[in-house]
Amino acid sequence: MKKQMLSVLASSILTVHAYAASSLTSLEDDEMRSATGQALLYMGTTSGSDLGSDYNDFKYYKMGLQADIEANLNIKTLQLGCGGVNGAGKCDIDIENLALTGVPTHVKSDGTPQWNYSGTAGANERAASSAQLRNPFVEFAIKNPTSASLREVVGVRLSAEGIKGYMTAGTFNDTATTANGGDDATANLNKGGIHTFSGFITTAPSPVVSRTEPDVKFGLTRDQMINSSVKINAVAGLINHSITAFSNISGMATPPSGAIDGTTYTSWGVNIPQKVVAFDFPTTVVTGNRMSQLDLKVDNVPIGTIATGALDGPLNLTLSAAVAGMDQTTFFMGKKGSRSWNVRATDDPWLAAPAAGSTSGAANTRITANLTPAEKVAINNAFLAAGYAVNSSGCWASGGAVSTTECSFITGLTANVNVKQDFVRMHNLPVAKTDTTSAGCSQLNPCYDFNKGFYLSLQNQNLRWPGSTKAFYVVPNGAQTDIPSTEYASTFVMYSDGRLKATYNGSNYVPNNGEWLKKEVADSYARRDYVAHANGSFKAYYTGNNFNAANGETLRQENVQSGDIAKRGWWMSFAEPLYFGKLEPRITVPMTDVLPQVAIFINDFFSQQLTDSSGEPLFADQASYSAGTKLTTALGSSVNHNFGNPCRIGGGGSTRLCNAGDISAGKIDAIPKYVVGLNTGDALGTLFGAPVYVPLGNINVAGIPAVMEMSNLPLTNYQAVVPNCWGNLKFC
Repeated sequence: MKKQMLSVLASSILTVHAYAASSLTSLEDDEMRSATGQALLYMGTTSGSDLGSDYNDFKYYKMGLQADIEANLNIKTLQLGCGGVNGAGKCDIDIENLALTGVPTHVKSDGTPQWNYSGTAGANERAASSAQLRNPFVEFAIKNPTSASLREVVGVRLSAEGIKGYMTAGTFNDTATTANGGDDATANLNKGGIHTFSGFITTAPSPVVSRTEPDVKFGLTRDQMINSSVKINAVAGLINHSITAFSNISGMATPPSGAIDGTTYTSWGVNIPQKVVAFDFPTTVVTGNRMSQLDLKVDNVPIGTIATGALDGPLNLTLSAAVAGMDQTTFFMGKKGSRSWNVRATDDPWLAAPAAGSTSGAANTRITANLTPAEKVAINNAFLAAGYAVNSSGCWASGGAVSTTECSFITGLTANVNVKQDFVRMHNLPVAKTDTTSAGCSQLNPCYDFNKGFYLSLQNQNLRWPGSTKAFYVVPNGAQTDIPSTEYASTFVMYSDGRLKATYNGSNYVPNNGEWLKKEVADSYARRDYVAHANGSFKAYYTGNNFNAANGETLRQENVQSGDIAKRGWWMSFAEPLYFGKLEPRITVPMTDVLPQVAIFINDFFSQQLTDSSGEPLFADQASYSAGTKLTTALGSSVNHNFGNPCRIGGGGSTRLCNAGDISAGKIDAIPKYVVGLNTGDALGTLFGAPVYVPLGNINVAGIPAVMEMSNLPLTNYQAVVPNCWGNLKFC
């Protein structure tokens, strides 16, 4: 059935035409006057100038049927544009196990399609269904149509005015087991599917729910080294200036020896709890030649607060100056006995899981993995009662209560997420959009509308076909008030799954219902900048003077997506956004790339220098070390810096100038904006090898997002393929 898609529409037209011609009956004039009807065949033309000035020398000729055609197709291999200019073994389009059928009879709550909802034994409602093609046609693009010597056919395409159907590619959706190289990986991993694709796809807004790796250890590699200023409030004369603490990577190569305050740790490093990263991919255009990967990007995805307590693990730190004869210390990012907590749903199986180790009071009983189910439930319920949302992070104090002061908190962390999925993992291409919310529509009885569907074309140059998708941008939230009424006709209200709802009229847009605005623009569009609030929401279009960075505002460009310009060769285009369903990876997302960036953000945070009201950086010289007035700039609880009379080096500002002699001798210290504070007892305790427990408070790393890569993650059952065959065959 190779290349069957190329001939099915044309052969249908010719077959019906031949049948109609053989059945013609002559009519007298009176009979003709009394007869009414509709032509089976229709023809039409479109001037290229209607598509833009680049196509003034083109004309499009269409021949089609005014009829509905039903089709149930299985194509074992569709390979088009192979070899030649593409190179040996390379194709414009290479799809294995392609099926086009009717629409699903039922959908699950997550949008997963089903055809056998009736449950009849042996029934396969997909194999018994057919796609409907309304008014199928063949269209030719003619260049220089008015010149007998220069005119030429530069393209041909097959399509229909309306299509209601469902398309799949491949036979098997991989699982976490197969993706990780399980026993069935070789036999079953992604059978068939889209190997290469040339064309145009618009993705509908797609929800993503992913989870990071659980229990990752932070701070053990050189790219995760952290350093910070340390201020010790020690007895007079012991130490009277700031020092620096930094990660001792070589000292953490082997696990800590023995228990530390009754807890045995199998390794150094701070445990980073698993985070749920949930967001929505915006509408995105994927277009190009011979693509093998679906690239989706979204910026500023909130990661949420990362809490770390003492029981999350120790770090070994080296001090730039010895304290009580010791230049190394074991450091915990929280008060003794504190722990981080990821809030779970009350039915989470983890809460009922047995303790991983001893709970009899012996060593190592205090880490989270060794809590009993009853203890875990009690702590989790306390966070829920305190108003913490499921999947958020908090701190559990040693005294048995929710705390906002006994741990360290990394806040403001965001990520620019790049998802790269091989097309072979994307199996379902819903040509018709599913409606389960309108009157008379439900999951058990979904509704479908005819839409522009898709077309298949061949052209010898880049070409725009009539009715193809124009360039557009997704209008930022709230921008509807700034759209001139003259532009309403080209601005559309879209449902959350990408279906067109209505032309925007200035008031029929409800973002709380998941709707979004799509604004069409010319292919040669001009980008507009807009001003976003500190939280990323739309403020106003940029006018040249309405942007104030001091208020946390940012300048952004509208997300302009390219239009459908068919490239030379074979081209498959989907007119309306395709809803790929909930993208929920079955395996966790690695944190390998994110954690080093977190270390950089933490170091940048601690490298900030205190300034005066004029913005001048502040220093302390020897004359101010023993000053009576204390300057407090600590994280969490206040720590006295003993920099009672700060100074500045030249420049403006109202602070006094530093002593020239100390400047020339290098005997001044920059005053850090944030420090780790140790009291006298902590300092003296290091003399005897005691660990240091210091909550660092709120470390706000907002501003520069991390980059998170998600590549070829196995997805949930939304991408599972329902066979279009009778019996147990996967493909037929």
